[in-house]
Amino acid sequence: MHVPNAAETALNYAERVIQGTEIAGNLVKLACQRFLNDLETGKDRGLYFDTKAAQTAVNFFQCLHHIDGKWAREVPGDPDATVFRLADWQIFVVANLFGWKKTEDNARRFREAYIEIARKNGKSTFAAGIGLYMLVADKEPGAEVYSAAVTRDQARIVWETARDMVAKSAFLSKRIKTFQANLTVASTSSKFEPLAAEAGPIEGKNTHCAIVDELHVHPSRAIYEVLNTSITAREQPLLLAITTAGKYNPESVCWKQREFGVHILSGVYSETQADVDYFFPYIAALDEGDDWQDEKNWAKANPNLAVFGINKLRPDATKAKADPSSLNDFLQKHLNQWTAQKTSWLPVGTWKRNTQVETGHTIAARNAALEALKGRRCFGGLDLAETIDMAAMCLLFPPCKEQMGLDPENRSKQIVIRAADPIWRVLMWYWYPERAISFESLKGDRTPYEAWSRDGHLIKTPGSSIEQEAIRNKILELNRQYTITEFGYDKWGTEWLGPKLLSDGIKSTKIPQIMEHMSIPTKKLTALLTSREVEHYANPILEWNAANVEILTDTNGNWRPDKKASRNKIDGIVALVIALNRAEANPVVNDDVNRFAVRFI
Repeated sequence: MHVPNAAETALNYAERVIQGTEIAGNLVKLACQRFLNDLETGKDRGLYFDTKAAQTAVNFFQCLHHIDGKWAREVPGDPDATVFRLADWQIFVVANLFGWKKTEDNARRFREAYIEIARKNGKSTFAAGIGLYMLVADKEPGAEVYSAAVTRDQARIVWETARDMVAKSAFLSKRIKTFQANLTVASTSSKFEPLAAEAGPIEGKNTHCAIVDELHVHPSRAIYEVLNTSITAREQPLLLAITTAGKYNPESVCWKQREFGVHILSGVYSETQADVDYFFPYIAALDEGDDWQDEKNWAKANPNLAVFGINKLRPDATKAKADPSSLNDFLQKHLNQWTAQKTSWLPVGTWKRNTQVETGHTIAARNAALEALKGRRCFGGLDLAETIDMAAMCLLFPPCKEQMGLDPENRSKQIVIRAADPIWRVLMWYWYPERAISFESLKGDRTPYEAWSRDGHLIKTPGSSIEQEAIRNKILELNRQYTITEFGYDKWGTEWLGPKLLSDGIKSTKIPQIMEHMSIPTKKLTALLTSREVEHYANPILEWNAANVEILTDTNGNWRPDKKASRNKIDGIVALVIALNRAEANPVVNDDVNRFAVRFI
């Protein structure tokens, strides 16, 4: 029986996805691009791809057999008829999970994985195979493998699939003993068990592998976090979440894991990528704006569509078209769409198209901009922190026309002092109290505040609150270098700072975060980004803020970034919108800048 080459298949799959010959959604494309990028540059972060390890894991699946459906039917004279043959996308996942390693200790790179695909794509069978590999073939003494879920029935789905696979495999049945709710490898004192929260406390485990099934139904982080803590003593464990989409809830553990994965794939943590190298996301879903009724899009959420056949989906699609009450069920289960999902602000890729700065050069680019923009007219925006929160300050430099002046060597000759600049340029400063960072870490927040601080993007302040005097001093320092025409600030918590800025001679205005003040600049910023007229210098915190933005609308078509709806922080975008509000209130008269303005209907 032919065994596919793991490394070649993973590489070919990734290339087909990127080239568009393999139908896939944007998030799968980003996962493939991450793989290709890491093959080129991973060594710079201490990573390498072990082709032998990847192949060993793929080879193991040849020991497994399907246990239900047409794939489990035996064919006389064909002993391999029921063998589990991995699809290319599954080989891509297995190769990533088991092939990538760290140079420092040769341990596997990925400790956590999040796989989100529609139903009928064999995710439980696939996960059972991974669990069995971790049990019997990973050379881990005393391995503890768990199929974990909220209920007993759900927890047993993956485990029973693994149990039945053992029964059909001569290779595995010789090595694994089956009991009522336990698979045991006596030679290594290893076990594979179902684990349900409703059965009682699940603490005290020394987990080597945990498969968390249908994460979208978990009511809290409790199970996931207990398991995440339980893997810390192992050298190369795996915490694998498998799920379909669910109902959108920004506080759910599933949405948080998905969002973390999306941010990794989208490059939100680009400059601190080493801090998130342990997490592998594979999210197969339709893209925003895709027509769900167009069958060509269905493969994006169903990477096994060619295996089980498009005809399996058509009856449910027909029902969804005729019965609106069935639509959400079809979108969620078969097209992997989160129902009642938040309104995204920007299409994927829009933010990244608004910078010329390459990954890893953000600080140098910002320092160069700080020097090049000296003397330029700009506007300030400030979103002040609550007691334990982030504060963000923006300087926004509008486009400018060509400026002429006298040649110092020939006073009768006019020369160009500054070239015309059609771009809106954004510089950011952030503050965050040290105690607040510690508090967020205790809550399980994975945001890389410490890395941002080390890289110079975030100013940590001692204690649990930010001293407004520090922000005032920074504004005064900047006012000596740039022409700050006006500063806008949120009215919350600025009773001291606002009057101080006025007494310092800096024109300052309160900008309440309501539709009246925020709608026009929010729409303008959206249009500027869409038409690529902004340079944000790839600031990673601002990019994170942008990825978190949810837009609140009213019946009059007004927009504003909504802090309450956005679980994660959007402070930098709020500060930028406030600065743009002040720029709109102070247009340049008879200036070429007007030809760059965005017009709204």
